[in-house]
Amino acid sequence: MYNARLFDGESVKDALNGISYPVLIIDGENMPVWANRKFLSLHRMSRAELGRDRLVLDRIMLAFALDRYSVDNLSGMRYFQLVRSMILLHGQKYILISFIELSKARRQQSELQVKQVMFEQLSERLPEGIVLAEETIHYSNPVFEKIVGYSGAALKSRRLGDLMDAEGQLLYQQSIKKLLLKRRSKVESVLILKNRNGQLVSVRIKTSLLMSEDSRLFLNIVTDITDEQFELESLRKLAYFDALTNIYNRRKFNELLVI
Repeated sequence: MYNARLFDGESVKDALNGISYPVLIIDGENMPVWANRKFLSLHRMSRAELGRDRLVLDRIMLAFALDRYSVDNLSGMRYFQLVRSMILLHGQKYILISFIELSKARRQQSELQVKQVMFEQLSERLPEGIVLAEETIHYSNPVFEKIVGYSGAALKSRRLGDLMDAEGQLLYQQSIKKLLLKRRSKVESVLILKNRNGQLVSVRIKTSLLMSEDSRLFLNIVTDITDEQFELESLRKLAYFDALTNIYNRRKFNELLVI
């Protein structure tokens, strides 16, 4: 609910021009009416341009849904919390939007949230499975969820190793150890995962280490190679087994004799 304030029109504009943060006044149809000098300077626009720049106003309206507003100006990216209140000017009701700049810690959190959203949007368009994990899974894209048959919410409470047998867990842990010891920047493993229905799925996992100041995450790119493995096995069978009797052919017997 808005807080009603009653001001004389010109005196409130003078007061708002003197405060240290940007403010914008819009009418009931979300059209800009007036902005103080801080707002105009932040957006590098003149007062005459205020009513014509619909893009800025659309971004501000969207910011209320996202709970953040950012502007990339000459000093770099700046982040704001938007606060709305009702104001009465000459007996008419208007909406006053105040732009409160966020602290450095909150800015870093906002930047991280934006990057996470971008990462998830990109991951959802990739043909490979994507898993971001530390001790447990932090994020999985729809392709990986389809491979293992679990929802993203169900996977967040699990470790990636929980989907492997004992041998697979050992191989995966050896890959992680190579990354932590910085012997490799990226490691690749061919493992067997067990999906929700108990079926075995052959996968190729490429793992990279992502480091930050206070945490480490492992980026896993997962490719379902079950069909590829089946084709390889079919080719091996054609090479070494007789098609009619399904026993070793001459080529395989010759190799065994050499051994």
